[in-house]
Amino acid sequence: GIDYIVGTADKLRLPDIISWPAKLPEAMVVHGRTVRERFTIPGAGYYPFHTRANLKIQEGCDFVCSFCIVPRSRGPARSREFKDIIREAGELVLSGHRELVLTGVNMGTYRDGRRGLSDLVHALSDIDGLERIRLSSIEPTTIEPALIDAMAGSSKLCRYLHVPAQSGDDGILERMRRHYTAGEYVSFVRSLLDRIPEIGLGTDIMVGFPGESEEAFGRSQALIEELPFTHIHVFSFSARPRTAAWSYKDKVPSAVITERSAVMHELADRKKRDYYQRQKGKTVQVLFEEREPGGRFIGFSDNYVKIGVETLEDLSNRTGLVRITGIVQEDNSATVLAVGELMATGTAGSGLAGHRSLG
Repeated sequence: GIDYIVGTADKLRLPDIISWPAKLPEAMVVHGRTVRERFTIPGAGYYPFHTRANLKIQEGCDFVCSFCIVPRSRGPARSREFKDIIREAGELVLSGHRELVLTGVNMGTYRDGRRGLSDLVHALSDIDGLERIRLSSIEPTTIEPALIDAMAGSSKLCRYLHVPAQSGDDGILERMRRHYTAGEYVSFVRSLLDRIPEIGLGTDIMVGFPGESEEAFGRSQALIEELPFTHIHVFSFSARPRTAAWSYKDKVPSAVITERSAVMHELADRKKRDYYQRQKGKTVQVLFEEREPGGRFIGFSDNYVKIGVETLEDLSNRTGLVRITGIVQEDNSATVLAVGELMATGTAGSGLAGHRSLG
């Protein structure tokens, strides 16, 4: 039933490849050569039911972590042309999007000539009508001081970073081929908190990597306990063919991985509740997205706190000042919601047919 098999290098050429839909006698394999040159993306993203829009700036990765297949499946790191990013950003804003989320496989390695990620953020900040720029996951060793300066001084760059740690044990980090120690990671995050005290922090943590002893797992727990994370993605190790970790012999039993995952999820939920509790009494700007089934209108602060307010107004794609008064959490659920009092609202957005979170 398959007519075309298209590789990563050619996926954006689908309209040219499939010039006319027709059943082929056998599958055609389109396998172009993935190159390091800068690339462009024709047109603009289409997100008619989302308040936020993704803006891809980079593809591929040169960091060959031992557990990761991405360098093989997505090719080497390459960046999108600076002007092409600005063009699409302008079109997305004209479509009504007030917040853009910069995305990439290894986004911190973005480079177009002498211009890096912080230069791109500055240029995007000059676009009229764009109120927020949010960064997706970014590797800790790629975050330049200029980017932190931009976040500390900009009214548009959201105060939130998702910085994968993966483990709190130096031996495991070395086997993962991560290029930092646990101590270096903690010191870096501490420096972030010194510059931007209200920053929201996310991370990835992996449990059950081959060779992870109880002591190593305990060090990962200790790292998570030490830092004020708000969003923690817990991953159970899964061996991928054609990665270095596939051949590691000292696998952790699946029952132990399941147990450690449950412990880490419980810790992650508690850390998020603790952070939300510390937001009580603060007044923050919220970009509203949709009304939840319970009746509250839901949106996010720039440091990625999910906030709901009681109102009869349609706040879709509008900003508002909210004083956080408390948090709510459903029984047996990890979902935490800050609730507050709506103090003031901005003008209504335009150009979007409907609104929901990107999740």
